[in-house]
Amino acid sequence: MAHTDPLSKSIENTVARQVASRLSRSTASPLADSFLVPPGGAAPLTLCESLRVFVLQRETLDKLPKTTAKIRSLASYISDTGRWHHQICPPAAGGAPGQPANAIGYVRSRAAKADEAERINAAQIVTQIAIPEGGDRLARLLNAAILFLDGLNDTAIPADPLVRLVEIPSYLMTVLYLKGTSGPTPRFDAVLVAAMPPGMESSENGFAYETLYSSQDFLTRLRRTPTIQGVPERLQ
Repeated sequence: MAHTDPLSKSIENTVARQVASRLSRSTASPLADSFLVPPGGAAPLTLCESLRVFVLQRETLDKLPKTTAKIRSLASYISDTGRWHHQICPPAAGGAPGQPANAIGYVRSRAAKADEAERINAAQIVTQIAIPEGGDRLARLLNAAILFLDGLNDTAIPADPLVRLVEIPSYLMTVLYLKGTSGPTPRFDAVLVAAMPPGMESSENGFAYETLYSSQDFLTRLRRTPTIQGVPERLQ
């Protein structure tokens, strides 16, 4: 099994209240247990997965050792953005918390600055909401990645690794990074591609979904892959 960084229930509720307020345009909506109240009387939504967001910058990739054997774990090259990614799900039957397989969008948040905290009376502030009609592509692809991890046994994922979301802007790629924190193999680390532009699967050093890469293999492949030029059409 794998786990994510802990996020308190009070922070989740703070995020939910802000999102619900924006969606409903009313701060009077009844809220409890991280539920979001969308407009039009639709069924409530929930925060079903929360992941800390890290970033891998192009300039860092450019400075990687030329010898693959000298490349360290991905943890050595990523930076904490201070943001959180929250998957948004409709509640399950009977009002139970939503399941990752049903996520329809996501929300991003970060710790509020002093003036923001005073203005919104909260320690966490929502910075982005992506719940488009018909669902969000990144949320759907993260669903698939999370379910893939959930289906792996302890042999494939030893040491109960910590899972973090890593964005790679120069490739328009999002990955899940698994780093072992305990057990017989604390240095276990692996990278799972969650979202990438069409064409990267078929490139010379291509990537595949539902495949665990070592940090060395992943970073070597990435370095050999041309970066994205310009702004592509929105991925659907």
